[in-house]
Amino acid sequence: MGLGCSEDDMKRTPLKRKKPMSRSPKSPKAKAKAETWRLLSLYIRYRDAIKTTGGLDNCACVTCGRVKPTRGRGCIQAGHFIPGRHNAILYDYRGIAGQCSYCNDHMKGNWVPYHKYMQETYGQEVIYELMERDKQTRSWTIDELEALQAELKEKLAELGAPDK
Repeated sequence: MGLGCSEDDMKRTPLKRKKPMSRSPKSPKAKAKAETWRLLSLYIRYRDAIKTTGGLDNCACVTCGRVKPTRGRGCIQAGHFIPGRHNAILYDYRGIAGQCSYCNDHMKGNWVPYHKYMQETYGQEVIYELMERDKQTRSWTIDELEALQAELKEKLAELGAPDK
């Protein structure tokens, strides 16, 4: 070997931690945001399942039309029209729709057909409104998140969908 290194010096040994790494517990606000998103995602998937297939079990992707289950492995996802998880529009029902994982993840939202869907469903004014609100800063309180959770549970009950 060069530079005065022997083969023994080059052998790698795994690093051993004295204490295993632990995750810090989520704050109450982070838990509330996660639960709100879980309920909103369920609501969006069931809402769009009824709209596209007439039932709660399957949903058609708003951008490509693929039919996927609403829950479980490989299920439809709640995809945002405007990418990113910006707080001002994070929970706005109008900017979220059922998308397959291919369109939502791999195609980065499949924006062109999503834009067409948004124009046909909500109109250009709502698109402009969401784009303007996306530029704003928004901080959710735990009380606001809990109120939104209660609203979403009611909406799920109205659809006849489970909230678990």
